[in-house]
Amino acid sequence: MRITDADRKFLTANPEVLKAPELDSPPAQRLPEVMETVSRMLLDIEKNGVDAVRKYSRDLDKWDGDFELSAADLAKTGDKLSPELRLALETGAERTKKFAAETRKHLVDFEIETTPGVLLGQKYVPIERCGAYLPAGNFPILASAFMTVGVSKVAGVPMTLACTPPMSADGG
Repeated sequence: MRITDADRKFLTANPEVLKAPELDSPPAQRLPEVMETVSRMLLDIEKNGVDAVRKYSRDLDKWDGDFELSAADLAKTGDKLSPELRLALETGAERTKKFAAETRKHLVDFEIETTPGVLLGQKYVPIERCGAYLPAGNFPILASAFMTVGVSKVAGVPMTLACTPPMSADGG
């Protein structure tokens, strides 16, 4: 976040800036070489399907295994966690499900006319599928599974697909 002079008038303290964005350079996803590489990869995947995906998986992730976990493998994924971490995750998951269920009870569509001819509002529309990315690798975000997949299930989404980067057998 960049703190501007206009922002500073609302602050009661003087924050120390540890890292500021390089405002003169484009974000990484806008760099021409990144755009070219990603476009080339997407065209390759469009043309060659899962064979191209497997090639990139081997080249980039050093992964040549299955892309899908079996139910048995999925059930074992928490076995290497410490009892304290597992309990914390299970507690977080249960609390998130409870809150999602309560939230679902209070969803209400509405529409208002703020000025003549201007209608505003919200409408909840059920979805058939949900895709969730679960960060892993150097910075896994363990709660992302119950914050996305768990909430999707509570919401009644018929199909939820979760994807995560591969991990080696030693957990790295």
